[in-house]
Amino acid sequence: MTYSDAGLIAWANSINGVYLDLDGAPRSAPYQCHDVFLSYIVNPMFGLPLSDGYAPGTEYTDECWRQFPTNRPGLAKKFTRYSGTGIKAGDVIFWSSYGAVGGLPHVAVALSGVNAQGQVYCVTQNPGAVKHAWLS
Repeated sequence: MTYSDAGLIAWANSINGVYLDLDGAPRSAPYQCHDVFLSYIVNPMFGLPLSDGYAPGTEYTDECWRQFPTNRPGLAKKFTRYSGTGIKAGDVIFWSSYGAVGGLPHVAVALSGVNAQGQVYCVTQNPGAVKHAWLS
């Protein structure tokens, strides 16, 4: 990756508390987790076009991970796909379903590694405004 910790924190703080809607979708609930991902990749740290972050296939956010890197070659120049628990600050984390009872996919940007409780401090959105929160 080509970012600095200072750049990551500056970006995270700049959108904290903001209602982000970069893709205009879905109209019924525009402030989604995917907008955080889009904000991250278009940030000058990465400088990718917004179109590189659109989810292919089902259009759920986890399709960006499932179909990576064939879905968006620009992403492959800046990110590496891996599975596991070695999460670190700056990583984009995709969940195929969110929570122990399932639900829709989720995406967030890590601000820390995994703590002893199996949680990661992240930049996230949905519902409401962007926030920094511990996620499992």
